[in-house]
Amino acid sequence: MLTCAAGRVLLMRPLLMHASGHATEPAHRRIVHLECAADAELPDGFAWRWFAPLS
Repeated sequence: MLTCAAGRVLLMRPLLMHASGHATEPAHRRIVHLECAADAELPDGFAWRWFAPLS
């Protein structure tokens, strides 16, 4: 697990590394990318495009 302290920025390229083998079909693979946050409110005027509470 990778964590960041409050006020830090985490940059990532989710397609950079993966553990699956070569595709068996000549189609594009699909990626599910989830980001979780403790609160719907973001600081400094930032906002989530979509936010769905888990509880």
